[in-house]
Amino acid sequence: MKILFLIIIIFYLKYKQKQNKKFSLIFVKSNKMKKIILLVFILTLIACDKDERIDSSLKIQFSHTIDKTEIFSCCSEINPDSLIYTNEAGQAFNILTLKYIISNLKIYDTNNKEHLLKDVHYIDASETENTSITFNDLDIRNYNKLSFTFGFNQIENIDNQYLNESWHSSMFWPNNSITTQPGGYHYMKLEGFFDTISQSYRCHTGPTFGGDYSFEVELPIEFDANQNEKHQIILKMNILNWFKTPNNYVLTSNGIMDNPTAQESLKENGLNNVFSIQE
Repeated sequence: MKILFLIIIIFYLKYKQKQNKKFSLIFVKSNKMKKIILLVFILTLIACDKDERIDSSLKIQFSHTIDKTEIFSCCSEINPDSLIYTNEAGQAFNILTLKYIISNLKIYDTNNKEHLLKDVHYIDASETENTSITFNDLDIRNYNKLSFTFGFNQIENIDNQYLNESWHSSMFWPNNSITTQPGGYHYMKLEGFFDTISQSYRCHTGPTFGGDYSFEVELPIEFDANQNEKHQIILKMNILNWFKTPNNYVLTSNGIMDNPTAQESLKENGLNNVFSIQE
């Protein structure tokens, strides 16, 4: 736009020179006229800047479902005495706690160039303030992919790295040289009752014995940040899919923080349609 305007000005002035040589000489020699033309040019460029400024934002809403049923504030609306869901193994269960961490949240443009949105984000499904996040001042591009790491990868899961974050005390992983637990952070805490209200399960995923059970998620998206629009993506977690395909996961009352087999099973299931973009 700016270049086009400059070209038009140049051609106009040359045209005026040809039409009226006397006027052209006066125009060139007159400092006052030069200043006026320069001022008009600068003001026009400023106006062009205002016209070209794009106010585009992206809101990511985290949604949690049991198949197609959305769970709002999962830990407050469910009666603890009610086992209202059934997993693939036929076990009745409920959900009292759902907390998890994602890291390296990125979007990709149509040239496959990545744009980091946030290093780490903590979600507690019982607290609405962290179940959505908004990003302003996006680069003017078309975007077609979103990616993130569920939890932290082995290199980035550092003990006490987020000591000053409000979720540190809730999500830290024990550092114990005797049991070879490495410290760092949980990826997820999924808790509730199953079979009867006296049996609790605790699906606490993380770096068991120093292993890396995090995984990468890539999902197709489509939005154009070339327009002055507020875009929204609903990132859905289907909780039921943690317990099926490819592994038929059976809930037990035993914790899994020292169970690499259980960690691997949940990782493999997590890679298989736990997360999706709601259309």
